[in-house]
Amino acid sequence: MPWSKSIMDDKLTCLSYWYPRLETAGLPVPRTTILHAPDLISLLDGETPAGWHDFLQQVKDACLKHELPCFLRTGYGSGKHYWDKTCFVADVEKVDSHIYELVEWSEIADFAGLPHDIFAIRTLIPTRPVFKAFHGFPVTREFRVFIRDEVIEHTQPYWPPAAIEDHNPDKENWRELLYWISKLADHEKQELHWFAIRACRAVGGGYWSVDLLEDKDGDWWITDLAIGKRSFKWDSQLVQ
Repeated sequence: MPWSKSIMDDKLTCLSYWYPRLETAGLPVPRTTILHAPDLISLLDGETPAGWHDFLQQVKDACLKHELPCFLRTGYGSGKHYWDKTCFVADVEKVDSHIYELVEWSEIADFAGLPHDIFAIRTLIPTRPVFKAFHGFPVTREFRVFIRDEVIEHTQPYWPPAAIEDHNPDKENWRELLYWISKLADHEKQELHWFAIRACRAVGGGYWSVDLLEDKDGDWWITDLAIGKRSFKWDSQLVQ
């Protein structure tokens, strides 16, 4: 049935499913702590959910363990377009507001909302951003590979220009900068494809999108996986 298939896709897309498998396979993934959250929806009504204080303390402890600043997300997304309000945590005493913003973002991110029963605290990957946009989000080299049962189908830069232009890029020449970081040398493409193949193998095959981010030293990290048919795809001429 379509509904049961949709539920299964959601479970596979959750970080709590794919992250442990990638980590066990020895793939380059950010160090991550996964926490189960209580029902947090009442936060949006200004109420205190049952189990809130214990959960909040767990998140704070994990943030300190990963060192600040760190990266906070749910099992299904990070709301990174709202960077300094959602996923980028620089002050442990403001974690409660980040959780609130992520719950609110999850409720409106999809036509039916996204679950927020899983939270993940991640060590922040040091990068070489070329400009910032949205709420201070650092735009850097990032790519998405679509793969079906270990066969590469499509590779694209993560950021199309149209996704940036109306969101306050902080440099006038941002289009030129985005163009140059959106190109891949042949050896880089081969490396990303190999990581995507290994990731697909680690989660048992199927149709996936694999997001990869370059750090300040030129090394690549797998930051996210999602069911391919639910992932944004665009036709870039920079990566074939």
